[in-house]
Amino acid sequence: MSCATVEARIATLPPSLTEEGYLGTATYVGTNRGVGATLNPLPAEVPRYPRIEAPEHLDTDLAAAAHLARALGLPGANGQRFACVVEGHQGCAAIRRDPHSGRFKYCCEHQTRWQEKWWTLAHVRAARGYKRLRGDLSQFELVSWWLRLAHEADLYWPEPVRCRTAVPELTCTQRKVLDGLRLLVRLRGGAPVAFARTFASAWCGVGVRQAGQAVRQLLEHGHIFEVGTYSAGQPGSRRGRLVLPAGIRP
Repeated sequence: MSCATVEARIATLPPSLTEEGYLGTATYVGTNRGVGATLNPLPAEVPRYPRIEAPEHLDTDLAAAAHLARALGLPGANGQRFACVVEGHQGCAAIRRDPHSGRFKYCCEHQTRWQEKWWTLAHVRAARGYKRLRGDLSQFELVSWWLRLAHEADLYWPEPVRCRTAVPELTCTQRKVLDGLRLLVRLRGGAPVAFARTFASAWCGVGVRQAGQAVRQLLEHGHIFEVGTYSAGQPGSRRGRLVLPAGIRP
């Protein structure tokens, strides 16, 4: 199939949680399943994991990689070419086994300022939120995108985390940000998380300014609370805060 006949773009998938007072009712379905290329039958079923110690290792297995690809709306991990789905990219892409690492990665023909054509599937999932590929993601953030993609691929179902039911007077943006934080905390096993506005924007599908305002407002109204700080690791950089949704204790 010619790449010229295939049109696909990564669509933002904002969180959609049912409010039950806990983080156990979210359902995520991959978008762009009709990307123009033929969707190949999935390999043998892979198990669902209640806990994943190293999610970045999921892409070493063909069956798991195929499920991860499907969650991204891609035809599979068998090397079939399709139009690159990263916003702003030209040319074709495919998911192939990286000969150097043995991992199934997104192989993109488009040149970036990092001059890198092999991207992990978590980078591609993050690109859906950021609207571009980023080669500067921190380890914490990359693992978070791995966990989210594994969850959307039906490979990872962490235990529910109890929290306070959201109040009904939240705005649409506040609701998205709070739901996104709840999802992140659930995927991270209930631990406090960094939730800077740039990351929150990509994770929750809202603008950067709106994400920052929503986080501040949720903090002011007690729907989110700060439990500590972290260092970005760069000399002179400001310390960021670690947060949790109301009702969860570290």
